[in-house]
Amino acid sequence: MSDDELQRRRLEAFRQIAAERLGVISLGWIEFENAPEAAERSDAMLRELHTLKGEAGLLGLLEVADALHALEELIGSAVRARVEPAPEVGDRVLAGLQAIGAAVVDAAATGALAEFTEAATADAARHEPIAGATAPTLPAGAGTELASGLAAVAAGAVRISAPQLDQIRAVVSELVVVRHRLASLSDEVRGKLAGGASLRDDVRRLAAMAIALDGVVRELRMVPIAQVLARLPLVARELARELGKSVRVVISDGGVEADRVVLEELQAPLLHLLRNAIDHGLETADERRAAGKPEVGELTISAEVSGGVLRLRLADDGAGIDVDLVRRRAVEQGLIEAPSARVLSDEQVLSYLFSSGFSTRKVVTRVSGRGVGLDVVRATAEKLGGTIHTASVRGRGTTFTLAVPVSALITPLLLTEVGAAHFALPLADVVALVPAADHPAVDSIDGPAIEFRGQLIPLVPLPELFGEPSVPVGDPRLLIARNGDVLMALTGTRRHRDRDAVVRSMGHVLDDNPYAVGGVDLEDGSVALVLGLGRMVAAARTLAARARHRGGDVAIAGAATVLVVEDSAIMRDIIAEALRAHGATVIEASDGIEALAALEAHPSIGLVVTDLEMPRMDGFELIRRIRSQARVPRLPAVVISTRGSDADKLAAVEVGADAYLVKTDFSRDSLWSHVGRFLA
Repeated sequence: MSDDELQRRRLEAFRQIAAERLGVISLGWIEFENAPEAAERSDAMLRELHTLKGEAGLLGLLEVADALHALEELIGSAVRARVEPAPEVGDRVLAGLQAIGAAVVDAAATGALAEFTEAATADAARHEPIAGATAPTLPAGAGTELASGLAAVAAGAVRISAPQLDQIRAVVSELVVVRHRLASLSDEVRGKLAGGASLRDDVRRLAAMAIALDGVVRELRMVPIAQVLARLPLVARELARELGKSVRVVISDGGVEADRVVLEELQAPLLHLLRNAIDHGLETADERRAAGKPEVGELTISAEVSGGVLRLRLADDGAGIDVDLVRRRAVEQGLIEAPSARVLSDEQVLSYLFSSGFSTRKVVTRVSGRGVGLDVVRATAEKLGGTIHTASVRGRGTTFTLAVPVSALITPLLLTEVGAAHFALPLADVVALVPAADHPAVDSIDGPAIEFRGQLIPLVPLPELFGEPSVPVGDPRLLIARNGDVLMALTGTRRHRDRDAVVRSMGHVLDDNPYAVGGVDLEDGSVALVLGLGRMVAAARTLAARARHRGGDVAIAGAATVLVVEDSAIMRDIIAEALRAHGATVIEASDGIEALAALEAHPSIGLVVTDLEMPRMDGFELIRRIRSQARVPRLPAVVISTRGSDADKLAAVEVGADAYLVKTDFSRDSLWSHVGRFLA
């Protein structure tokens, strides 16, 4: 190996080592600012700094080594004082770490480095000089040890480069595909050839090898999350200063490691959450004083891993989120209809914060109001197969929790087909596969839905969303899936089977597909798109709204008689007029008792439209009586009521209602969308 090649490899190895050390130093400084008396942590930080300086010097990176020396002097003087450093000192330290990190990555980025070295040297000179014992000196022979260590790293004895890991990941992906191809072949030759049993054994061994290799690669790809979190405090300080606020950042990384690819994907979402917390969450010093809070706001960023899931929490102690404001803005921006918004829980309302284009700011600033930011968080979480959750208490603060798989290699999936296309869902998102016949569709204010485990959940017609033909099957099933806390029933799927596979990015191929987050190679050479569920419910509601709108100009074919049961004469007249405009004959009744008499007198009635709350006999009892009569057991019944909760809708479905419309959502078009299918 030539000297140039050896130096190149040493520099690449140094970049990897430096990223880890700078992360440790950054977090160490943040901890020191919060607890200056914690000498043990400070000493560890200084040891990392001193070692990194020595490594830079050995590789001839003299400007980097000089900057590290200046940083060592500056931090050392602050540590020796054992008091909370002034904010400008903290700014200088974090700016220096950022400049050093940039210069390590790009040798040409030395302008900011020289500026920092000069300023830090002047700052350190104004404080008590660092004591020799504060930062350890290198023992005799340490230079040779460091050089040989870097050479070992460069030769691949300790570390593997990111491109090499990506290459191994591709091999694992191919192994998984070959494994499934051989398994299919094994099934074909079983019993036909003497070697069939041996082939099955080979398939099992290949599967075990793929899983073992997958485990090794997972370990190799793991890097400390401290490298990502360490970049946030400086951003927080700069943004808070720009907005006239003060912030104290507390980071608890828990020693967590995660897949390098996962952490790279999380950098932008974390930055957006940080900016949102400082801009929208934390109050100004005057506002905090008036609320009885410390003038300096606190932002806590923590990480933990449990059950293969990485959870990142970003919490502020600010004003909390005005849920009613979010509700109003979601309606104003056309993301949801007003009647639907009124019945949503606070948690459901907060989910609209992550809608594309959503903003609570009506005035655009450099920081806020453009509707760009939190939708990136949700999109990234979905891409990684994870979720984003929001919890907020007015006056006390807000917590965002990102939960994503800690690794991004072999993933358990459910493969399925819609029309002629292949799709996949992470098994973690699949709740159940249920017979469609056991869960008949009902109309809700948000469109078609089914009852599942005591609640109404939206139906999502995948063939319509994907533009695929609906293929009839003998025993159609509904795929019940979960996105965060939202359940949905996916229709139009067939040929369901489990599969362990490597989900790969498909780059710009998916730019025009808002529902796919990656691809899986199949044994026949085709690709199954991995679905992200976050946007599907909203898309299904849009389809339902369009269908309702299209139905508005359709007249009833042939004679039809409708019984309208409503105790309000005004509302009864409005409903009757709308039905007559579509060509229906209308008979009116003011309560359930009159309605039963009308049904007896007019056998031609083909539909009942009824209120729920009425004197003498309410709508629930009326529908129950209709269903108990042998003559008209399946007479369609549509409810129009002011009561719009899921519990009311479910109760109406349980007594036999076929559709449900909330009065606040009433219009001729919405009425027809609910009754038209029973009359046309």
